[in-house]
Amino acid sequence: MSDIPALHDRTLSSASLARLGVSVEACDASDIARVLVDTTNAHAYPGEVVEQAALLVNQAREVLRLAVVHERLKGTSWERIGRALGDISKQAASERYVAAERDFRRRLALAWLDPDLRDEYLGHGISGSIDDLTVWAQERRPEREVAPAEPLGAALPARTAAEEDDLLEEAADLMANPELLEGAELDIPNLRIAYLEKALAYRSAAKTGGPTR
Repeated sequence: MSDIPALHDRTLSSASLARLGVSVEACDASDIARVLVDTTNAHAYPGEVVEQAALLVNQAREVLRLAVVHERLKGTSWERIGRALGDISKQAASERYVAAERDFRRRLALAWLDPDLRDEYLGHGISGSIDDLTVWAQERRPEREVAPAEPLGAALPARTAAEEDDLLEEAADLMANPELLEGAELDIPNLRIAYLEKALAYRSAAKTGGPTR
C-alpha cells in the first residue's frame, strides 16, 4: 500500500507499529493472491503465473519478517518464535531474523528523533492511517459478517515510559556509533540536535516526574 496519510497519533508502541506493518504487508499479499485466484485471463504471457506466485512468496516472507519483529518487540522469546516457525532452534530463529529486529529498532529511533521524516524511516504503510486499513478490511468482509464497532488497530497498545527509555538508549547508540547509519542519507547534525533535545527533555521530566515525550 502506498501514499497512505500519516497517523495522527504518534504514541503507538513499537510492537503496535510492527503489528500495523504486518497488516499492511498482509493486505498486499492478499491482493497478489487474488490475481492468482482469478483464472479468467486466458491471454497470460508465458511465465506470468510463475511471476505472480514468486511475488506472493516474496510478499509472504515480508509478512513473516515483520511478524517476527512484532513478536520480539512485545517480548516473545526466540525459543517460542522458533517453535512457531516450525520447531527450529532459538539460535536458528535468532540468526535468521535478529538483523531485521535490529534494523526496525534503529528506524523506530530515527522516526522518534525526526517525526517529520517518519514515513521515510518506517515506510508509508507502517506509518499509514489505521482508517485506510479499516476501509480495506470492510471492502473485503463477507456480507453476513458483522463489522467490528472499533476501527482496525484501535486496541493496539500505546507507547510506555519504558519504551521511551529504550528509544533514548537506541538513539544514544546510533549517535555514538555513526557507522550504524552508514549508507543512509540522513541529516546527522540535525539528528544529533534532536537527540540532545530529547535527552534534555527526558532528564528534566525525570526530575519533575512529568512525561518524557
